[in-house]
Amino acid sequence: MQIAYICYEFNYSTMTSNFYDIKINFYPRVKCSDSKKPKAIDFKTTGINAFVQFNKQPRIPFYGVAKIQPAYWDAKKSAPKQTSDYDYRRVERDIENAEMIIKAVFEDYTRKYNDYPEDLKAFKESVNARLSGRPDPHFQPVIEKAKIECLIEYFDFYIKETKAKRRSYTKNGKTQYFSDSMRLRYGTTKNKLREFCNTKGWASLPFDKVDMNFYYDFQKYYYDTGMSTNYFGATIKNVKKFMKEAEKDGLHNNRIYLDDQFAKPNEEVDNVYLDIAKLQVLEKLNLSETPYLDNARDLFLLASWTGLRFGDVSRLTQENIADGYIDIVTRKTGKEVAIPIAPVVQRIIEKGLPHKISDVNLNIYIKDICKIAGEVDKSFLETVYLKKSIAGDVIEIGKPFYKWVATHSARRSFASNMIQLGEPEFDIMEITGHNTLSAFRRYVKIKARDKVKNTAKRWKSLLNTLEKVEDVNNGK
Repeated sequence: MQIAYICYEFNYSTMTSNFYDIKINFYPRVKCSDSKKPKAIDFKTTGINAFVQFNKQPRIPFYGVAKIQPAYWDAKKSAPKQTSDYDYRRVERDIENAEMIIKAVFEDYTRKYNDYPEDLKAFKESVNARLSGRPDPHFQPVIEKAKIECLIEYFDFYIKETKAKRRSYTKNGKTQYFSDSMRLRYGTTKNKLREFCNTKGWASLPFDKVDMNFYYDFQKYYYDTGMSTNYFGATIKNVKKFMKEAEKDGLHNNRIYLDDQFAKPNEEVDNVYLDIAKLQVLEKLNLSETPYLDNARDLFLLASWTGLRFGDVSRLTQENIADGYIDIVTRKTGKEVAIPIAPVVQRIIEKGLPHKISDVNLNIYIKDICKIAGEVDKSFLETVYLKKSIAGDVIEIGKPFYKWVATHSARRSFASNMIQLGEPEFDIMEITGHNTLSAFRRYVKIKARDKVKNTAKRWKSLLNTLEKVEDVNNGK
């Protein structure tokens, strides 16, 4: 894989530009012995190395930026083979991540020196540090207080930093980089802040203006526009994060955001789940004449019987399946999980793993599928009343069951059904990725009596045993 990259170096006083080119090649450390008939050794994982060259300098190697089995590397295209037998998307992401980091370091050097990097050792140290998630020994974020005095501007700055891999965070003891979805959420919060400022007639939002008056006014703005309490809570969570990061960067000393009243509100609301009987109805539907619905149904069932998030289900390949288990490192938590393959999942695997579609389309398609299921099971069409938070108030809303079903209903179905089958909560949490029991129990959507059915069975069995012992002791 070869990438030619042009870095634009701007001189802000004259707005003239210079051009610096860089070439990046990616090759597996071990080549496939025979691309047409790979041997067993070709399925042994090896590293992918990056080779960087610019300004006619010697090539600079970076080892192990990704991993691959040589059998799945396309030597002609210098890229992973796009096959369902291998998680090629993961390899592509790792290569793209390395490419982005190398380009970001290259841009930092050309921007600072207005020339190609001369100190190749320092350049290599910077790239390796960022690849491993360590602080760059030669470059740290440079923030001019005169330029960033506003929280909204800081959002822009920070988001750009995450794109350049100059910001990271630690989770489960591992260094993580910010994903596109995280940047999207931050961008949404930034836009909401800007919309709010426009309604107030504010040209900006200085850090020292983020106080309790701001909090209550912002909350009222959310509720007046019909937003839920939990949506406001998610936004405030981001506001607090960025105020903290800006304080660490020395941009302000306003600590009101740490006040107990400046809190992320959270309300428990109702959601539906599909019990095992409903999932069986979905599986038995004949959707062969609508392949897109057939594919969406299989994606939903996979999530309902594995507990995986939709993003993880969408990237499953045969490589993740072995010895009756699905082994995968979940994208959100970075944890490796092993999930026993249920009979439904096995049937889908034998049929062929479904292809990825967007969250938006799956949300639309699964409602259509459940509506079709209503022709077989009328409970899909029955009106269900759920409590929802609207503008700070919790109200009941009635809709047909199928209209409540969404992408996230699948994971809730898994957790709720496993509880009813008697699986220990902590075992289920290992798969769903919940860190606390309280968070998991809020997630599970089953009725109070259903939650204790297994307890009732154990008690009944225990009481029957005690009665038999008592009868024996009494000579009966």
